Amino acid sequence: MDERFPLPYQIGFIVLTALFAVAFSISREPRQWRRFWQSRFTRPEDFSVNRNKYLDERLKHYGIVFAMIFLVLDVGVILTGLTHKARHESRLPTLEERLLKQRPATLEE
Repeated sequence: MDERFPLPYQIGFIVLTALFAVAFSISREPRQWRRFWQSRFTRPEDFSVNRNKYLDERLKHYGIVFAMIFLVLDVGVILTGLTHKARHESRLPTLEERLLKQRPATLEE
């Protein structure tokens, strides 16, 4: 596996990208998603034109909000995954740090 972009970050990227795509598609076509939902889970007597218009507007609004949240999280996961190696490389200790490690512990400390 490539250490420059570890597996947990790859999985997070795939999941967040899929969630972004679903949320964005819902916000683009809210009527289709509402009709799909209603055909699966509601009775035909529960349909109302005003209620359906309100639901379409709310789906569009929340779909865009959630899509943007997923997009920002997706970019964050990409950036943290790409910088993972640089952030976890062991840096060389300074002269003071090396001397502190070599100094024997005294009773006064």
